[in-house]
Amino acid sequence: MKMRIAYFVTASLLVVSGGAVRPVEAQAVGDVTFTVPLNITQMSPDITKVAVWCRITGPAITSRSGNIGTQVELVPQGGQLVTTATVVVSWPPTDLTNPAGTQASYTCSLSGYSNSLQRWDIFREDHPTPAFRLKPTPTDLTGTFVW
Repeated sequence: MKMRIAYFVTASLLVVSGGAVRPVEAQAVGDVTFTVPLNITQMSPDITKVAVWCRITGPAITSRSGNIGTQVELVPQGGQLVTTATVVVSWPPTDLTNPAGTQASYTCSLSGYSNSLQRWDIFREDHPTPAFRLKPTPTDLTGTFVW
């Protein structure tokens, strides 16, 4: 089954809201695609990459970590990132056991890479490091779906 999940990051800084879109039923489990429109306009110019990371957990997932996830990295220009990120979470069939009809949970989050500090971190309104401050604090997208 191919599933598309969308949420929106909008406003002058960053606000996250959204929902899941359930496609027409399919016969097999497959990729889950997260479509993430981004509109970040007042990010520190020290942030040279933004990652959108999405993971899925649930009883049908048999990978060692208990979840399946991936991220995409995007490059802001002049402290802005206005685009749509597409995060496709796929896996080998051996990481799923009898998924049809079982519930799964998902979380998508944003982080940034500071060029001067040479490290990744989450964005927060009250972050102790100014480069990672965004107001308001972006909330993770979370939800559930049935395979």
